[in-house]
Amino acid sequence: MNKSLKRGRSNEYYPLKYGCDVVIWCGCNFFLWKSKEASKTNKRVSEWFDTEEGGRRSFLYIIGDRYDQSELSENLRSKILKANINIKASEYMAICIAVFAGLWAFSNFVLQLLFPLDLAFSYAIVWIGSKVILKSLSNKRSTELNRQLPEICRMMSKTMKAGLTLTQGSIRLLKKYQDRLGKSLRLYHMN
Repeated sequence: MNKSLKRGRSNEYYPLKYGCDVVIWCGCNFFLWKSKEASKTNKRVSEWFDTEEGGRRSFLYIIGDRYDQSELSENLRSKILKANINIKASEYMAICIAVFAGLWAFSNFVLQLLFPLDLAFSYAIVWIGSKVILKSLSNKRSTELNRQLPEICRMMSKTMKAGLTLTQGSIRLLKKYQDRLGKSLRLYHMN
């Protein structure tokens, strides 16, 4: 008899519980619908007015931009350009710092190396890995350019025979081999 009374009492609260669930579900859907409408309105209003995109920036972006403009990044920029990696020098350094932090945490907490040894281990792996990656990508890029060089020379000779100037011929090469040659031919054309 006690069990039947307990079941009867718990059944009394089911409509209240389900009613609250329905109200919460409707409230969440209403909030999502209103936020979607507000974002549409913000997009329409932003088209009417000129808004500056560069207003607020993160502290890390500012440091990265300063590093990209400094003389410290020139050597790294040239290596990244030779390797045909489409990132800035500051972004590459941020990746290296993140890998260093991860390796340091791994060597300190998992391998339980002593303090100076774990830093040296992590730094050596990041430094050697960076050198190997940049060197292998630049070698790959140079072999790809060397493989395409006879075809490029043939195309240039055809443009010269057709009466075009060297600049016009390089512009045609740029249009034809833009995807394959990447920034190398564009840099040549700019100089």
